[in-house]
Amino acid sequence: MLLILLIFILLLYFEDVFPLSRFSDVLSQQHADFKSPENYKKIELIYDIKTEYNGNSLVTLKDLTENIENKFILLENNPLFFQGKYKDTYIYVAKNIPCVPIFSVNQTNGGLFNFLRKIKFHIVYPFDKNYAFYEKFKTLKRDSFFSQFNPLVDKCFIGDSNAFIKIKKVSSDVFAYPNLKGQIKLIKNYVYVPKDFDNKTFNEKRNVIFENLGRSYTSFYYSPDFDFYIKTKDNRTLFIGDNVKLEDNPLIYVKKPEGKFIIAVYKNGEVEKYYNSSFILGPENIGYYFFIVYKYDAKIFGGIYTSVEPVIITNPIFIQ
Repeated sequence: MLLILLIFILLLYFEDVFPLSRFSDVLSQQHADFKSPENYKKIELIYDIKTEYNGNSLVTLKDLTENIENKFILLENNPLFFQGKYKDTYIYVAKNIPCVPIFSVNQTNGGLFNFLRKIKFHIVYPFDKNYAFYEKFKTLKRDSFFSQFNPLVDKCFIGDSNAFIKIKKVSSDVFAYPNLKGQIKLIKNYVYVPKDFDNKTFNEKRNVIFENLGRSYTSFYYSPDFDFYIKTKDNRTLFIGDNVKLEDNPLIYVKKPEGKFIIAVYKNGEVEKYYNSSFILGPENIGYYFFIVYKYDAKIFGGIYTSVEPVIITNPIFIQ
């Protein structure tokens, strides 16, 4: 029994090394130093938090306004009285959106190490919620992207939060489980909008968000400042989620911040190459591109990396 307990403790300690992944021929493009796209900015969007009106959840409007700051929230099938501007947070209600919702804080992977991470989540939750939700992040099911989204049929996708509150006790202090702030951090969307977005009215902002919803990527737990955009021969700026003609000689720009990240370039659903730097791609034929960004802790040997997790998945760029 003591040996089993010791093995269990060692597994809890070392699970952070996994998963191990091998990336072969990781490229680094020299002198690929460029700025973020001019005249555009990114906004952080949380989609489909479950409330007392549209899911088995105890989330109220007060929970949203007190726990979420400086973000845009898009709620599915909620009462219109939820809509409004609350300090620096904007809440909109919608019935149908142009993008396919995928992912969820409730969809997790199985296996031994994810079982251990779920145990660690419950052990550390009362003492360190940030670390608890880091363990939760590692269990999230993200490969559902490949089964739930088809770029040849679907226009775009959006990361579906499905954050909820299961237990709530209201007294001098409000106790709510699971913590809403921690869940919100797990699945976020970054949408490109014009720079003059801040000067628009509440309803104008809603229209711009819907028009640009596909110009987005989904980020998991981390918020690295990546950029993904296209420049054409006539100096137009386009983004992930856009269609661009091959005859316009498009160049795809991927701007990587500092940090231990590897970017997988997917072309027509298959990995084409990997980069560990900012880079520029010049498509030579039609097809679609998307990018998955992985964080890692260390490179050990033979292209093997430790603690590899996808932290960004982008909408496709369609070359026509």
